[in-house]
Amino acid sequence: DGAPTGAPPPAAAAAAASDQAAPAPFGSGATTRSKMDKTAAIRYGRIRQHLLSSRSTSPSSLAETDPPTPQYCALDWIANDDPAKLDPDDEFLIQRYAAAAFWFGTYEMARFHDARENVPGQDEGESSRPNWTNKEGWLTSSGICSWNGISCHHRPNTSPSEVHYDADGGITALNLTGNAIRGILVPEIFSALTDLRLLDLSDNGLTGTLPGDAALGELKKLEGMYLYGNYLEGTLPSSMGKLTKLSSIYIHDNLLTGSLPAELAQLTRLRHLGLHQNYFAGKIPPSYGNLANLQSLYLDSNGLTGSLPPQLFKGLKEARDVRLGDNALMGPLPSSVSSMSGVERLDLSGNGLTGSLPSEELIDLRSLRELRLGDNDFGGPLPSRLGDLGALEGLHVENNVLTGSIPPAWGSSSPGMKKLRSLNLGGNRIDGTIPSELANLDELRQLILNDNSLMGDVPKRMGTMFNLEILRLENNRLEGEIPGQLSNLIRLEELTLHRNDLTGTMPNGVCSLREKNVLKALVADCAGGGGGETLTSGGPPVVCDCCTKCWDGREIIGGGGSSPPSSS
Repeated sequence: DGAPTGAPPPAAAAAAASDQAAPAPFGSGATTRSKMDKTAAIRYGRIRQHLLSSRSTSPSSLAETDPPTPQYCALDWIANDDPAKLDPDDEFLIQRYAAAAFWFGTYEMARFHDARENVPGQDEGESSRPNWTNKEGWLTSSGICSWNGISCHHRPNTSPSEVHYDADGGITALNLTGNAIRGILVPEIFSALTDLRLLDLSDNGLTGTLPGDAALGELKKLEGMYLYGNYLEGTLPSSMGKLTKLSSIYIHDNLLTGSLPAELAQLTRLRHLGLHQNYFAGKIPPSYGNLANLQSLYLDSNGLTGSLPPQLFKGLKEARDVRLGDNALMGPLPSSVSSMSGVERLDLSGNGLTGSLPSEELIDLRSLRELRLGDNDFGGPLPSRLGDLGALEGLHVENNVLTGSIPPAWGSSSPGMKKLRSLNLGGNRIDGTIPSELANLDELRQLILNDNSLMGDVPKRMGTMFNLEILRLENNRLEGEIPGQLSNLIRLEELTLHRNDLTGTMPNGVCSLREKNVLKALVADCAGGGGGETLTSGGPPVVCDCCTKCWDGREIIGGGGSSPPSSS
């Protein structure tokens, strides 16, 4: 299905029964030493010795094997086929070799695997699978500083911005993001390109593992590492803690496993750490609180366990975006969360956190714009003082065990959550009435209160919430008639009122929103059987010819139509 293949290729398969020739083995064009003349053999030996002396490649990777390694193919190309014919002692030969090894480990290896799998397009010389969208300059006579994606030190007496030129030089950046690269990530990228400041191979199809400690620790000048959106496996090497100039690490959306290295806490210049969407396990190292300059921390969607370390929040005084959701974290929310006074987004959803919501600590987060605590086990009442978070735009505490009533203060005029655009309290144990003060939240787009124990009428003042797009009130104990004022909600796209004790006829104005194709989903207790959990033998509690779906006391079924009822 087009998934990348990065393991070292097996020997060529036997010809099929149809007498179709098997694809040539990977690296079959490489010259064996026994076939070289004396001059070529001497040149080959000198280059090989230069590479080994630099410790940028291992002796085993340069050995003659069947099939040959990407490193062996790169050595053969440098020694025998490279039109540039660099001197064996050239200061930039090692970097040219590393780039060639990366090419053979990806482009050439992907071509080999595509040929073995009979991927369409082989007759034309190129597989139908994407493979190096832009390969301009690679493995040509041009200097590596002109190869696509490579930047180098500017040359003497030239502008500092002149980092692309037709010559060899010290590589400072390798940026091939989104280039449809498939194959393995050879360690020479890390061990040989020691001048790298930027490594961006994101959004490709790279496989294999990150290199061992010896290779990775050589990138001491690296400032940005972007390897996200690949298929990298294995663990995160502890030697990454030696790359003390790193300010950004984004290795999310891979297949990495193991624990989070505590050594990352040594990266005191780090501002952005993105390790989400992997398979990391174990506890969050408390020492990550030492990352005093960290602005964004993304550890969500892993398998992390244990409690939230108080030291973590206490040290992240510069944090702006902290996402730890969709893990298996337990225990209460530490009071030290108040130390992140400048945080704008805090996402702890999808864990097993317990205890009450610490109002005194949360209200210290005056810059908070989005708070996500849904899908946990928080209990107790909704803190009234959350209404003091004037910058808040999204409050999501759905699917917990919260109790009590909705604080009217949340919609008060001073200070109030005037910027709130999304409020999700669904799936809790909240009772009482819906405060009419919520109508003061002029910016609200989503109001989700479903699956609680709310009682009383639907407030008529809700008809003044003109920006509302989603209103979900299903599965409560609301009663009375549906207010006609809801027809004023001209931006409303979803309205769910079923499994309540509402009665009467759906207002014509609400049905007109359906006729204008504004309201896409309208659900009520409009099928025989009753609302809520009560079954009756009479007609439906709510007459609605324009509902998209109806609750019949047991399940949701097709609605009454798409046009409003005719008026007499």
